[in-house]
Amino acid sequence: METPSSPYFSADPTGIAYREVASPLISVGIGIFGLFFLAFTVAFSTEIASWPWHSGKAVGLLSVIVFLSFSLVIGLLAYAGVQPQHVRFNAKTKRVEGRARGKLWLLQTVDESFDTLGQPSIKVIERESDADLYEIRVEAGNQLTFALGSFEQRPEAEYWRNRLDQLLNKDKT
Repeated sequence: METPSSPYFSADPTGIAYREVASPLISVGIGIFGLFFLAFTVAFSTEIASWPWHSGKAVGLLSVIVFLSFSLVIGLLAYAGVQPQHVRFNAKTKRVEGRARGKLWLLQTVDESFDTLGQPSIKVIERESDADLYEIRVEAGNQLTFALGSFEQRPEAEYWRNRLDQLLNKDKT
């Protein structure tokens, strides 16, 4: 079978590399939206400070906390969007190394032995208006799941899942 081209995966004799491409334009838009909420929170806070103490002020302070939390979450999403995942499944060292999405979508350093990894699988992401997407997933021993690329064609996803499976299970027989 001919090797399908992939915007995410590349293979060579030393292993398989996975690299995402960042989309800074979307992250900038999300970041601006988050900054808008942060500015609104600051402006609203200065207004609330001049109010006499009553139940309306307590509700206003609660609103400030909610807006501040929302702007921080939006900021984290914007920051996570400009951080592309990149991991390498190294056949020589039998380790996966790089940076992968962890908690809150932020990247964390990964250095795991092949022995701690589960079998690669394909998760079907059903969409109403378009064809389904096929995402390759690999469970790691530290409660981390590698989500590696979304493919529109199942044979492409199966090809790369099989390649990962062969690499991870090369010496486990």
